[in-house]
Amino acid sequence: MTTVDAMLVGAILAWVPSLIVFLYIVRDLRSMPSEDLD
Repeated sequence: MTTVDAMLVGAILAWVPSLIVFLYIVRDLRSMPSEDLD
């Protein structure tokens, strides 16, 4: 594994959880007005 590969893997591992949380929050905010579906 080269240094560039290690940097890419580290960046992906660092960003993926943040993106998942961000998408979850955005989806939750968009679905709030129709909370009667629950």
